[in-house]
Amino acid sequence: MLIFVNFNGDPVPMQIPVDITIGEFKQLMQLQFGVQVGEQRIEGLPHGCGDGAEVGTAMADSDMITLSRMDYMEEQQRAEELVSMEEARMMGSVNIINSLRNLRTGTSGTPQFFGNDETFIDESTSDAQVDSALGESLSRIVWTQLNAQPSITTALGDARRNRSPLICIIYSVSNLKSVEMLGMLSHKLEDPENKALTNIFSTWMADVNTAQYDAFLKIIENNQSLQDQLSPHTPQIPIVAVLVPVSGGEMKLVKPLIGNVLGDDFFNTLLHVIADHSDRLDIERAATEVSENKQIKDDISEALQQAMLEDSKKEAEERDRSQREEREQEAAEAAVRKEQTEILEKRMKIEERRESRLVGLGIEPAASADTVELMVKLPNGSGITRRFQKTNKLETVFWFLDLHEDIREQFEDTDTCKLVMTYPRKSLDLATHGALSLVDLSLTGKVALFVQ
Repeated sequence: MLIFVNFNGDPVPMQIPVDITIGEFKQLMQLQFGVQVGEQRIEGLPHGCGDGAEVGTAMADSDMITLSRMDYMEEQQRAEELVSMEEARMMGSVNIINSLRNLRTGTSGTPQFFGNDETFIDESTSDAQVDSALGESLSRIVWTQLNAQPSITTALGDARRNRSPLICIIYSVSNLKSVEMLGMLSHKLEDPENKALTNIFSTWMADVNTAQYDAFLKIIENNQSLQDQLSPHTPQIPIVAVLVPVSGGEMKLVKPLIGNVLGDDFFNTLLHVIADHSDRLDIERAATEVSENKQIKDDISEALQQAMLEDSKKEAEERDRSQREEREQEAAEAAVRKEQTEILEKRMKIEERRESRLVGLGIEPAASADTVELMVKLPNGSGITRRFQKTNKLETVFWFLDLHEDIREQFEDTDTCKLVMTYPRKSLDLATHGALSLVDLSLTGKVALFVQ
């Protein structure tokens, strides 16, 4: 189908398939005009059409689409709204409590507050919904203020390792006393002195309806002293318990606050723990630090010794490798020198032999009844001819070949080649036949020989 896309005031005709979906059309617009899918504002398509709807069906009464980029200010405004919403969640706990209490008693207007599920709270919101929304928000605030650990196992491990008391706060977002306690804590923790006091402790928090509370119950069941002081199966929420490290890695429970937890009670308990246990914990912590520092020094010393041993081993291996390579290089060079010397010596002997043979060969005799004319065919196709006395030994023929340049180019040592006569078939070599005369070998007249 033919449509017109108006982008920057210039309608552009486009031929598109009838069954193209709006999602595919947006991708096509990105390719055609460079406007990212998330930035596109498309006018001319009915509102409420999803990306799976077909463009042809949606545009039944029009053939014009206007494409533009989303306004930056609109996006910025939406982002600011989201930030404001998050700030509303994390706003001061006292303001939240007062607003919601006024709302529930009908003494004020509607507060701008959202729960964890993005539900707006107004006059129609039930008390249970208000408590739950407030509890969820306050638990996040207090969690952040106390820098609480999400895992009871991790929190206990940190407390044992650092020899510090552990605050355990167990609550329920649907429990009014828990909500009031969380609000009180958030308000009290805005005081720098109270915040500094809690920094001495590790903290763990959990809703009674979560798996972390179940993990806490297992720890209580495995610790008889804690089990004697808490009733884990029938908890009265909220519970604030402070555990202090004792010998053997155990944790001792200071008298817990159960049910109605007031601000003064909470911080008085912390002060009581500090007064009763801080000196001992400081000594234990110092001893632990000394032990850990000694262990660190020992580990560093051991690591240094190990590194030195490894370095020495590497140096020895490198030295051995270098010496081995030097010996191999020297051996290789010696072998090359030996080979070159042997070749040189062999060549010198061959040259001396040739000089001697040149003298022994003498001058080529004139043709007569006592001479034999030998025509020697070389492997490269060339041939050489010379007359010899019948009484000459076959070795003189090999001398002659040894002195000929073409033969030397094809044979490193001519004494190792053979002279072959085709008819009658004979193969003559220096070692076997060299001492026999030509006449003894029936080489008379003109004879053709082939060098092999």
